Amino acid sequence: MPTELVVRSSLAAVAVLGSTGVTIVVVEAARRRPLSTSLLATRWRTWVALAAIWILGLTSPAVLYPVLAVLGLAAASEYAKLAKLGWTDWLTLLALPVVGLSFVSLGFDPLAVVTGTLVASTIRPLLEQDVADGPRRVGQLLVGVTVVVVPVISMWVVSQSAPVLFVALLFGVALSDVTAFTVGSTLGRHPVAPELSPNKTWEGVAGNLAGAAVGVAIAGFGGGIGVAGIVLFAVAIAVGAVWGDLFESLLKRHADVKDAGTVLPGFGGILDRVDSLIVAAPLMWIVLQLSGGGL
Repeated sequence: MPTELVVRSSLAAVAVLGSTGVTIVVVEAARRRPLSTSLLATRWRTWVALAAIWILGLTSPAVLYPVLAVLGLAAASEYAKLAKLGWTDWLTLLALPVVGLSFVSLGFDPLAVVTGTLVASTIRPLLEQDVADGPRRVGQLLVGVTVVVVPVISMWVVSQSAPVLFVALLFGVALSDVTAFTVGSTLGRHPVAPELSPNKTWEGVAGNLAGAAVGVAIAGFGGGIGVAGIVLFAVAIAVGAVWGDLFESLLKRHADVKDAGTVLPGFGGILDRVDSLIVAAPLMWIVLQLSGGGL
């Protein structure tokens, strides 16, 4: 990626995290709540660690590849646990994001690779001639490809075709999550989907859209994204973030668990932190294609 974009993104991330950190300190002090027990402070520390990883990923495709590969492996493992996959299906799903990402990074057509992973996910139940449980297994693996492989490949394609748009995606998703949580927890009154996610409210959705717009604007400042682009990308990210969050909530409700994992303090698992990207990343890939493949 262009050095200027990496520097500008790094400075913007420092500014956003710094201002957010100060705000958390002030808010928790007003509540007389120690930072050591503050959920917001715990999440902030996780945000800092994740921001550092993503910034490193921006420096080079050689660095971004392992970042996305590890993300895919972790997400696949958590989904496999949620879906209670058998070990052969678990291994199949674990291999697909790395194999798919590898083919795309080598220059293969990403749509062909996604199609190939969808086909490959059906192989094990067919080879085992699992008449009794095969359809369910195939369905779970196809969902796994949707949850894990498609977002990873989408992020790679967007990052290589339109770096500014990739940065906009990262900032937009991050800030949409922050503002949705903040607005929803303070002003939320009207639930969106009480059976799936009781704490998600329409007020939080409004905060989600506002945060996405701010994130895209920050990323697009001086990067060629005009007002119309900011609105279009913000809507795509906001819709994708809410959609992805509810999708993951559906999976967790079905599995009867609160979190997909425990690796990220304050959030739970990898899927709990990147659930917005499940839909937002493919939507940005679609927007990229509709805009002619570049920005």
